[in-house]
Amino acid sequence: MTLKNLFRRKGRTILTLVGISIGVAAIIALGAIGQGLKAGFA
Repeated sequence: MTLKNLFRRKGRTILTLVGISIGVAAIIALGAIGQGLKAGFA
């Protein structure tokens, strides 16, 4: 049932995956920037 809904609503599924991907990438980027700033000032 769940898979059927995923394939039925392809647009919503793709937008959700893109949103999650952007969120994860933003968290990783902010962590890397924070570590870089710490290393730069140390």
